[in-house]
Amino acid sequence: MQQSRLRQILGFVFIFLFASVQGAAWAAEQPINREVAGLQLGMSFKEAGKIYQMTEKEHGVISLMRKYGIGDPEKQTEINKALGKQVFEIKENLAEGLSNMEVFFRNGFLYQIALHYGKDYVQKVDWDLFTLPAIKKYGQPIVLNHIQNDYSFWYQWADELTKLEIGKGGVLSDDKNRFTPTIYNVFYTDIKTYKAIQEDEKNESERSTVIPKF
Repeated sequence: MQQSRLRQILGFVFIFLFASVQGAAWAAEQPINREVAGLQLGMSFKEAGKIYQMTEKEHGVISLMRKYGIGDPEKQTEINKALGKQVFEIKENLAEGLSNMEVFFRNGFLYQIALHYGKDYVQKVDWDLFTLPAIKKYGQPIVLNHIQNDYSFWYQWADELTKLEIGKGGVLSDDKNRFTPTIYNVFYTDIKTYKAIQEDEKNESERSTVIPKF
């Protein structure tokens, strides 16, 4: 039971960390949109603030670290500050069906947009119908099935600049034969900025880790 609970927790963490952590995505048949819900990847915080009311929040991974006592949330918080990373939530003036949006900035510039569709929407809109417009526009995606490991399933597309990921998270029955989605997540990510963050985060983590001298 405890192991199952831990896997669920790690699954939630995976949703927040997923974008661009995996290998190269399937090449899209045409350029991935960089303008989403009125926002444009690469735009400044000031520009985004003219479109939506945004509330700064703690990064989801750090919140889960605190809640479940895993990892080092204080260290991760300091790393995020050092790298100029900020996360904001948008909950007003959203398109129909959206529960909320999250926007991720580095040094005041938008590098990732996340759209979240909650349980009510998921119950009304089938996965195949939800993903059909993207498949029609960008072609067949790479498929990442993590249902047995962390209760998630993803489609990926990418071009030279942008990655698009559409995923569903949910619960797996005790006999592991039935997966019930409870959320759809859509991530648009600026590839160059995200890769730079990953590299800088690794370097910052190594610098802040105390290594004994022998």
